[in-house]
Amino acid sequence: MKILVLGNINSKWVKEFIEYILLPLGHKVEVLGDIDKCRFRNFYQSSGIDIHIDRKPSIFVKKIPFLRVLNSVSRTIKHNQWDKYDFIINMFVNHRNLRITRKVASLSTKTIVYYTGSDLLRKSKFHIFLNRHIIPKPSAIVVGSKTLDTILKQKYPETTKDQIISFGVSAFDNIDRFKKEHHNTRTNNTFCIGYSGVRQHNHLKIIDVFDKLSPELKKITHLIVPMTYMADKEYIAEVRNKLDDVGISYTLPTEYMDNDSIAQMWCGISYFINAQSTDSLSASVLEALYSGATLINASWLDYPEYKEFGVKYLSFDDYDKLFEIITSILENKINLSNFDISEILHIHFSWYSVKEAWKELFSQLENY
Repeated sequence: MKILVLGNINSKWVKEFIEYILLPLGHKVEVLGDIDKCRFRNFYQSSGIDIHIDRKPSIFVKKIPFLRVLNSVSRTIKHNQWDKYDFIINMFVNHRNLRITRKVASLSTKTIVYYTGSDLLRKSKFHIFLNRHIIPKPSAIVVGSKTLDTILKQKYPETTKDQIISFGVSAFDNIDRFKKEHHNTRTNNTFCIGYSGVRQHNHLKIIDVFDKLSPELKKITHLIVPMTYMADKEYIAEVRNKLDDVGISYTLPTEYMDNDSIAQMWCGISYFINAQSTDSLSASVLEALYSGATLINASWLDYPEYKEFGVKYLSFDDYDKLFEIITSILENKINLSNFDISEILHIHFSWYSVKEAWKELFSQLENY
């Protein structure tokens, strides 16, 4: 089958979805993006994947009626050629891509909208209203977790074509390999704060908690604050300045990390603090758990899958409670023993397992 993927061509998750799902299932793949620079261009080219650039009109074009109409006609002609695809998968869900998805839905092309996290969790009421008449139109809507499925039905109650297929986690294999080659590299009292440079990870609030520690406890603490994804320079500087003021040793990665680097990081931490405003079964949290790190999780982040699998973690309702937990850990008053959950996580969240679910979905839609 021939498939067009609408998504961020610099997204690791778009690249891996194509690499571990679409290509192994024998599909011919093309991707659509709106930027020229592509971090994974070598992968796309070596895999025979064409990248189509569909740029947004400039402010200049938008202001001149003739040019605006010309641009619209040109893009409509391009969109009308998309009936040569068997499937279009929307992996970057915004109003523009939903409109594109709706246009081709009236043709013979099957369309899939795939929500994986913030594209659903952090949508404003205005965007929900804007997308409401579009969202029921695809052939299928896929969400990456039970939490997302619940939220989808709350925001779009008319939805009936939804099903849950989680994202795969490719770094599991790298973590296994790193552990085999390096044995135990985990450092006591090393805390990782979040996994990206998005402000919703609340880095500054968590660092403020560590600032309240006694000088003695600060000396035995090390922080890792990954800012390798979606971080702007101003926020990185703000976080760095805050860390310098606190006086705790820290590592602040800012460059892109491949899976080997990610595996090394997770296998070197003891605790992972997750205090995002919203989240839904993030692959990074799964990686941390798979490596053997202990999760310290905000109570407002609900993970039904963890409860189902019996995963133990520490929970806090507010930042005062987080301070109590961190202090108890550093004073050796908490020893949370978790059974080895790597096998059960691999069974449910490796790309190899996820591929079977996608294979079944494509089969169902082909015969629909």
